[in-house]
Amino acid sequence: MLRSGRLPVLFVFHGSACASSAHEKNRGSCLVIRCTANRQYRCTLSEKSHKHILKTTGIIGGSQVITIAVGILRTKFVAILLGPAGFGLVGLFQSIIELIRSITSFGIDFSAVRDIAESTAEKDREKITRTYAVVYRLTLITGVLGAFVSIVFAPVFSHFTFGDTSYSFMVGLLSVSLVADAIVGGKSALIQGMMQISKIAKVKILLSVLSLVVAVPLYYFFRLDAVVPVIILNSLMSLILFSLYAEKIDFRAVRISLKEAFREGFGMIKLGFYTEFVTFLSMLTMYIVKVFLTGKGGVEYVGYFQAAWSFSMTYLGAVLTAMSTDFFPRLSSVNKDSEKVRGMVNDQTEMVLFLAGPIIIGMLTFMPLVIRIFYSDEFIQTVNILQWQMMGDFLKVLSWPIGMILLAKNISRTFILVEVTWLLLFLSGIYVGWDMFGLDVTGISFFVSHLIYFCILVVVVNKSVMFRYNAGTLRFIFLYGSIAVLAFLNGMLLEGVLRYAIGTGLTVLVAVISLYFINKYVDLAGLVRKKLGLPG
Repeated sequence: MLRSGRLPVLFVFHGSACASSAHEKNRGSCLVIRCTANRQYRCTLSEKSHKHILKTTGIIGGSQVITIAVGILRTKFVAILLGPAGFGLVGLFQSIIELIRSITSFGIDFSAVRDIAESTAEKDREKITRTYAVVYRLTLITGVLGAFVSIVFAPVFSHFTFGDTSYSFMVGLLSVSLVADAIVGGKSALIQGMMQISKIAKVKILLSVLSLVVAVPLYYFFRLDAVVPVIILNSLMSLILFSLYAEKIDFRAVRISLKEAFREGFGMIKLGFYTEFVTFLSMLTMYIVKVFLTGKGGVEYVGYFQAAWSFSMTYLGAVLTAMSTDFFPRLSSVNKDSEKVRGMVNDQTEMVLFLAGPIIIGMLTFMPLVIRIFYSDEFIQTVNILQWQMMGDFLKVLSWPIGMILLAKNISRTFILVEVTWLLLFLSGIYVGWDMFGLDVTGISFFVSHLIYFCILVVVVNKSVMFRYNAGTLRFIFLYGSIAVLAFLNGMLLEGVLRYAIGTGLTVLVAVISLYFINKYVDLAGLVRKKLGLPG
């Protein structure tokens, strides 16, 4: 699946010339006073919001670039050493972990971000300290609960996943990861809620490098037998790194009883339960899909699906991960002010289009080459899946900012109903369309379900909180959507030089558009000059 979110109105005065040329206008929640006489003083609340988004995205996104670069190397080694069957096995074990975690964690690590962010916005250090004490105690309990489920029900998971109980011991070993990941969730919530974004960026970089150094030798020497040990070692390394960085945050530790933890954490548990219930259904859906694919074509089919899913979640998900780390806490901190929420979500939607748009268009164009480079020729069956999935991802990046409104405003039941609708659409689409489309239906169903989901979400959010896109944001959605459709049709209908020529043109076009508007909002050239120490 995330301070100061209150952006002040900025008044600029620069003599009579500036005063005479300034003008006021409302843009959602943004009162704009713009000085056109001197570009140095041209600053609006919307621009401040875009700058903040770009800055925090740059911090986390920069770490994501490094993480992805290291991940590319790791993925390439794994693809060569393990093949589709190995990818499938990794995906199945990960699904078991995610399913158990979604049952036992109650989403405390996510809901805690909201509470800590609100306390941070209020500058209430005592409340932050108390909240973290509650979070730490509760996450430790949920980790132990997850380990218990993993050990006790290991034969059951092994039987349903692999057809027999031969993997029971390996499933039981996953209990170590479940405990470690639960504790990491609490520490990550503290860092995220207090807006210590750079710390998360550093952890991601270190973890990706350590994971590469550890995983590749183990896979080389032990092949499939190394899958579970690598998962466990990654969790332990994550625990160590997050613990080290959480300790650097200056606040006074307090001790609380178990009774106090449950009493004071009831609100987090309640919100977390709703969000984690959706996560549970998501993980259950993924688990069912993978078991279904295993029955249809063996672990190799799961490998193709896992490769496509991981590719989409990793390379496009980098943008959403970078943004959500900052966006949800900021949105939560102003959740009672609908006008600020509306302005913030419109700005976030525009920025996610600027950043994700070129990635989506580029992937739609160069997917066959990308799969061969990042994986191997054995994974070429994932190309058609990803073509459809990237179109679904375009709708996903549009849905993401407005979906956050429901969570920030704690409209949990509505959030669950909308999310469950998507899951049912996705799962039923695969079952209904399998005989007609085969493995490609996993991508087709992803796109169709996201199309319906986005339409439903827009209506629901409008009725619940009176949210609406402003005219400028709608123009960007139409522009980028049109280019995405052209790139998709180009990739599906054409081949060879013509395909790549047209696709390259579309990719360059959307990249230029994105750079133009990013620079218009945040003076990108000025920021680069400032970083390099060049004169303006």
